[in-house]
Amino acid sequence: MHIGGEGLLSDRALKETVKVQKEYIIVDQQTGEVTNQVKKLMYSVKPGARYVKEFAQNPLLRQQIPHSTRTLLSALAARLPYANSDPYISLGSDALSSIGETYGLGEASMKRGLKYLMENGYLIRMGRGRYFLNPYLYGRGTAANILERQKEWDALQSRKKDESPA
Repeated sequence: MHIGGEGLLSDRALKETVKVQKEYIIVDQQTGEVTNQVKKLMYSVKPGARYVKEFAQNPLLRQQIPHSTRTLLSALAARLPYANSDPYISLGSDALSSIGETYGLGEASMKRGLKYLMENGYLIRMGRGRYFLNPYLYGRGTAANILERQKEWDALQSRKKDESPA
């Protein structure tokens, strides 16, 4: 199963502009009389939000995921770094024990959950204790930075497909 795809955050969405009409009043400083009114049509780019985003095409809404795995996925999303920095989540033994204590998960259920998430396209293991959470599901940072993470995810997925035996 591959979660993701092309164009969830398109370049057009990143460049979405807002048209605003501003009105300026020119006042004579000595008399206080309004001498002129000017209306200007201004365009500005909508800023991207800077918080964790859960995208509408999130398969969590459709797919039956075991409860402990869903809890683990939420815990991983809470640990998600900003998209303009290192995109990987570090899960050393301290981090896993912290997640276990906070969310009431045992070590075995967390290991089972990580395995399930990797097999079903939610996570990619990037090395020992480092995981890349699918940016089509969750993202933190600007829309442009999240789009870069989505492109990186797609490249990793295609490389993974090429390496898998036919």
